[in-house]
Amino acid sequence: MLRVSAVRERKCGRSYGGVQNQAAPGSLCLRKLFATVSAVKAAYAELQMAQFPYNDEAVQSADQAVVDELKALSELKRRFLKNQIDSSPPHVTLMLAEIQEQQSLMKTYEITMKKNAGGDREQESRISLPFKNS
Repeated sequence: MLRVSAVRERKCGRSYGGVQNQAAPGSLCLRKLFATVSAVKAAYAELQMAQFPYNDEAVQSADQAVVDELKALSELKRRFLKNQIDSSPPHVTLMLAEIQEQQSLMKTYEITMKKNAGGDREQESRISLPFKNS
């Protein structure tokens, strides 16, 4: 007799009893969607970072990255609507989506840290400026 949690594990594509079950195509598409949205978010954060202080080359590069990620999102939508499933094995697709999402999150966090560090330096200079004039 299977426990309810074992049935849930099977439905989610997790292994049960050492056997790997196939992940549902919808869940793979959803994972890829989250990964692509994270990549768009990271590219947009990079674009915002390149604007202050303005750096023309960095803005163009970041803008192209945003466009590329939006194209990838559009392609994912097209494949979903045409019901075209990747030829890659589901576990490979799932792992690649997870890697892409983690890389995008790391990139977003790095940009946020740089932005916060820049804001801290700016605030310190504003605080110390009145004392220098005295």
